[in-house]
Amino acid sequence: MDNTQVDIWVDAECYYSLNESAQINQATTLDEIFGPEWNLVGLLDGAAGFGNNREVQSATVSAWGKGIVDQTDRDVAVSTSFTSLENNSATRYLKWPGSTKHVIVAPKPVRVKLAQATINQDGNLEIWITRRKARVFAAGDPKSQEVAGVEFQVTVFADARGAIYDVYEAQSDGTLQQLTPISIKDLSTPETPLGPDGTPMTTDPVEGAAAGQSMSISSEDSGEAPASYGVESTPDDDIY
Repeated sequence: MDNTQVDIWVDAECYYSLNESAQINQATTLDEIFGPEWNLVGLLDGAAGFGNNREVQSATVSAWGKGIVDQTDRDVAVSTSFTSLENNSATRYLKWPGSTKHVIVAPKPVRVKLAQATINQDGNLEIWITRRKARVFAAGDPKSQEVAGVEFQVTVFADARGAIYDVYEAQSDGTLQQLTPISIKDLSTPETPLGPDGTPMTTDPVEGAAAGQSMSISSEDSGEAPASYGVESTPDDDIY
């Protein structure tokens, strides 16, 4: 047993980017790690945490009088979730993509590059970044006298190598772990859908976000680091 290997996650943040190739910086603080292309979700429900669920379809082979003699698995599905307590421009985009300040349109799932950052009791930082854009959808947006928050369900997709996340770690002492895996009266002026920063967007958020599912690794056989963060690597490095 080793009681130093027990993690208690005392703080967390969630970020997303509309850019498929969004990267983070090699640093030890979140303000330095995440640049302007990343949108901060804001306050999270710690009791709900970051969900991490997986499902698999199985087929069994049974022999007469012998029971199950073999089993195959396929279609592995990985999903995560988070519950936001804030109603800000970043969460509004996820809840109501395509909507304006005064007109709400029927919501659709959006695709974004997602990063979940957690800090343990020792101050060590761990960030999981989706290798491809993930599908994010809020099943509801309740209003009540209680602060219930909004739960976002996230489907994570594997890339051509079967990888789903890049993981970045920074110790509290500043040591970086090098990884190679990156309706209103008198309001008649037409409005443009708002983006995560609360400003008008120039392209359709749903169609634009769903377009272009490029790989997180810039060159499959070059040994280069994935797009999530810039870490130099050699062809001998393991991409995972």
